[in-house]
Amino acid sequence: MRKVVLDIVAFLNTGIAGDTLRATEHDFGSQDLRLFCVELASWWGRSTLMQSRHPYLGMRNDFPWQGQIRKFVESVPELKQLVCFDEESCRFAEEIGRDEWEAINEFIRANHKPRLCS
Repeated sequence: MRKVVLDIVAFLNTGIAGDTLRATEHDFGSQDLRLFCVELASWWGRSTLMQSRHPYLGMRNDFPWQGQIRKFVESVPELKQLVCFDEESCRFAEEIGRDEWEAINEFIRANHKPRLCS
């Protein structure tokens, strides 16, 4: 499993940024970093990801974070290798095979345990 995926799940579960996310936490702040990680994990962990005709994260620029997540991905080399953007979506990079999508999907579903805010 790619280190950046491990770090995203660990950050969401513990609030502690791992090696691949530490610099971006400083640049974007913990709250925005958490938002970006939640969006990516929600997309990657969808129960229908592998069967979907639309296996991507929609990006219609309706929300302010959508412009920022592009900058976030650009700032994390390991993430930049994993995903790419077009006008309307964030999707797995062409080099990423469906077997890796499936491994990420299964890992997220098994290990992402969102904390409830009180």
